[in-house]
Amino acid sequence: MHRESLKVLIEAGVMDWPDEVLDNRVLGSDIFAPYRLGDQVMTIKAGEQIMIAIAYMTLEAFNQGWVVAGWERYPKDATRP
Repeated sequence: MHRESLKVLIEAGVMDWPDEVLDNRVLGSDIFAPYRLGDQVMTIKAGEQIMIAIAYMTLEAFNQGWVVAGWERYPKDATRP
């Protein structure tokens, strides 16, 4: 299934990969095709990406002036009750 999808992109001119690179390096790689490692690894990788997204959003909220205090948010310059 993945090979056919990539072949469509190659034929459309989106990518310029020969069949050898597609089969041996892309589809044979655990980095480019992590589904080959199994469901447990895919679940771990998805959880990792979710945690990275949460960390980024938390840092961005802090950088924009919001501080998380329990379930409530306070701007940096606001007085806390």
